[in-house]
Amino acid sequence: MASPIIHIEQLSKRFRKREEKTGIYSASDQYITALDNISFDVFKGESVGLIGRNGSGKSTLLKILAGVYPPTQGSFKVDGKIIPLLESGIGFHKDLSGYDNILILGRILGMSIKDIRSKMDEIVDFAEIGDFIHMPIKHYSNGMVSRISFSVVPFLTGDILLVDEVLAFGDLSFQQKALQFLKSLHAKGKTYVIVSHHLNSLITLCNRFIVLQNGKYVSDGPPLKILPEYYEELLLSKVEHRNSFVKMDLLNQRSIFFEALFEMDGIRFLEAHILPSKSGTNEFESNEELVFEFVVQSSQKHNVDIGIIARDIMQNLIFSISMGQSGLAIDDSEAKHHVYLRLPLHMLNAGVFFIHPFLLNIKTKEYSLSHK
Repeated sequence: MASPIIHIEQLSKRFRKREEKTGIYSASDQYITALDNISFDVFKGESVGLIGRNGSGKSTLLKILAGVYPPTQGSFKVDGKIIPLLESGIGFHKDLSGYDNILILGRILGMSIKDIRSKMDEIVDFAEIGDFIHMPIKHYSNGMVSRISFSVVPFLTGDILLVDEVLAFGDLSFQQKALQFLKSLHAKGKTYVIVSHHLNSLITLCNRFIVLQNGKYVSDGPPLKILPEYYEELLLSKVEHRNSFVKMDLLNQRSIFFEALFEMDGIRFLEAHILPSKSGTNEFESNEELVFEFVVQSSQKHNVDIGIIARDIMQNLIFSISMGQSGLAIDDSEAKHHVYLRLPLHMLNAGVFFIHPFLLNIKTKEYSLSHK
């Protein structure tokens, strides 16, 4: 078996708690445990996403690997040269130009002045700074400073890239450029460890997630195996996000059923679920389609539109599909009506989505959405 490129064994980190009294900081006898006895290995070519709530120890771990902090207990071994990108604008001087700050950052990250100057045009082009390169960075926007911070990285030579919040660098267009660069590293067999709260982006970047919680190592594995459990811990404790089909055994279920169904004007959702994939499971290939089956019943005559909306982790609306204005004519015979909606998966990027069924009375325009 190959040796790990990063080996972490029973690693702990404590910080002495500092208190502020009348404007003066003083050390106390209390300690804060940032990392608590964690152990794991990273192998050459792996792309690892460190995930967890704020304060779980992710950034502290990267700083220990980069040599910024020593561990309090335990040990770690790195077999290769590390490229740390831990904070936007680190080492920058606001009164110096972008050009001079690139020289400083390049030297901090191990490049020679000769190499930096030979790559300067390419760095400036990657950063999309243009004529602002000779202007003091105190006149830059935060996004411009962030772009310079990241733009040196593609021209560094190293074995392991450590990145803290990759999507904090620049605007959306530059973030996509940064993501494409990281994907190219993975294609070349390079190793990187990334901290980010943008989990849908991490899914496309990483082949492994490690979850930290309160400084402890919690779980480890492929992203789509780890995320259901992580989301249950992170979100389902909040009533507004409760969605009972997201459970730790989600990927072992043959079909995904929606619970806590609802009714409107006597129209009842009796059942709603996603049909299994071609392989008979609920794991789908990008060339397949999701088929949603709804079973409805009514004690009155209605003409209704039935559909779903999907939201991302931040509860932003991603897409909506429905039967349309023609709707479904329901009689008052208490008969069960089956409705099928099809969604081609090639229309979606990789990610985790929360699905909410809805009913619309086409005549009265009354609308009801399941928030479960």
